[in-house]
Amino acid sequence: MNTKATYILVLFVIWGFISWYWYTCDIKGFCGAKASERGSGGLVEETDNTGTCEPLIVDSLKLGWKNPEEQMKALERFLNVEEGEDLAVDGFFGRSDFAAVERFQVKYASDILAPYGRTAPTGFVHTETKDQINELHCARARSEARTNNATNSDGDPLLF
Repeated sequence: MNTKATYILVLFVIWGFISWYWYTCDIKGFCGAKASERGSGGLVEETDNTGTCEPLIVDSLKLGWKNPEEQMKALERFLNVEEGEDLAVDGFFGRSDFAAVERFQVKYASDILAPYGRTAPTGFVHTETKDQINELHCARARSEARTNNATNSDGDPLLF
């Protein structure tokens, strides 16, 4: 094999790896921490004393993908509790989940669709949709943390 062909082969292999890494990590979200390490099982994650909140949804989720089951269950629980949906919490991105995500995107269109110049929902849980879900999730978590910590020095709850 001549030198030019070797260089082309090496460049092709590097390009292939970069493409695979981009798809696997950035698009599918499989290079981050395992779902069990992200704490995505419940609807409201605990906040610490600084008021920080762990995001509920960290992976991009889409109909037809092999989505992480715990992330899907967290999405389904969120949509059931926050949006009044009646989704089966089965960890599978089905048509009913897709329709619920579309309704969510329409409800928060100014934050989810407008930044991309879209008017129609996509049903794809990606950057803006994840951000909106996590913002609402963390607002709820902070509110519940304040309610749970509202006691006087004797430990009796404060009445508002």
